[in-house]
Amino acid sequence: MLVISRSTLLATLVGMLTISSAHAFVTLGHGRLVGSTLARADYDSNIFVSNRQVEDMVGTLTGEVRYIRDAGIVSLEAAAGASWLGFAEHSELNSFDPHLEARLGYEPSDKTEARAGLTFRRNSIGNETVNARTESNDFNLDGSLDHVTTGKIGLRLTGAYVMSNYLTAGYSDIESYSAGAHALYEYSPKLKLLAGITTLESWTDSAVVGRAGIDTRDWRYTVGAEGEFAPKITGGVSAGVVQRHFKKAGFDDTGSFYFSGQVTWTASEKTSWSAIASEDLSVTAADQSARTSSLTLSLNRQLVEKLSFSGSIGADRSTYTGFNGIGARKDDGYTARARVDYTLRDNASFDVSAGYRDNDSTIAISDYDRFNFGAGITVRF
Repeated sequence: MLVISRSTLLATLVGMLTISSAHAFVTLGHGRLVGSTLARADYDSNIFVSNRQVEDMVGTLTGEVRYIRDAGIVSLEAAAGASWLGFAEHSELNSFDPHLEARLGYEPSDKTEARAGLTFRRNSIGNETVNARTESNDFNLDGSLDHVTTGKIGLRLTGAYVMSNYLTAGYSDIESYSAGAHALYEYSPKLKLLAGITTLESWTDSAVVGRAGIDTRDWRYTVGAEGEFAPKITGGVSAGVVQRHFKKAGFDDTGSFYFSGQVTWTASEKTSWSAIASEDLSVTAADQSARTSSLTLSLNRQLVEKLSFSGSIGADRSTYTGFNGIGARKDDGYTARARVDYTLRDNASFDVSAGYRDNDSTIAISDYDRFNFGAGITVRF
């Protein structure tokens, strides 16, 4: 069983600083190989994200090696790494979480651009949707193709497959796939307009005897824009409607406003503001249909040469509905986060961070608050 003691974590931090003068990267072929390590310690007031309010100290050690090739018409970025989590009081929750990812790009001309991505990650987390700590193997495969056929008019095709295999007993595996087609218009060299349709099918294999799984088909109709909206303002937004049809009895068909957007305002060389908003439908590992909307405002500020600050505030609302309305729940959540980073050397930094969440729910177990505070060192080599 993995145990990370306070003395081990401290020794690791010192060791990381000792090696932080290593080369920042190694040239390999037409790309470069880079690595990073992270060691941190955090206090978590609510490790199960529920009204049980169980607290603990958590140590994290993370290592990753990444290959980057970003020259020419073909780009490639691939990474492999792992994280180790150790709990001071609840060692039964200790975990080893590997991850792999690869992203491939192909851009033979300014009229055609193709992207593909593959990720695998084991996630051991406090899961807000089920108010418990869960462990899952998460797999994602996605791709897109942009092609301008004539003048400024073109087409975007997208596709994705997502699978979450829950290793924690009592939670259902989730799978989904999506395919979309959007008309594309190059409004300016820096701004694209889009309009189209996406279909998405999601389902769960119920892990509880007598509880029905869920099987949905969504149709999403959207318009959007991405690129530079004005001087110093960039991002992407997509808005429309989504209609959900259930393939099993016990659920009523539904619909929702759909929105996904992130806009960043670079106010100055040292200051940027961002807004992220979303509203969409999903399914959960508890075989529920969920509707979630959220809004987050964040600030990034370079305070002095080696010191920077990032902070955010946010609000979200989620509703969950199970078979024949069982387990119906509505949550209103409010969050605040802050982080200060200090550059120790060219390839090493130290951070202190804190976060708070208040979740008001219509069911008791989901009504909770949570406070996190911690510090860590990151070294790149």
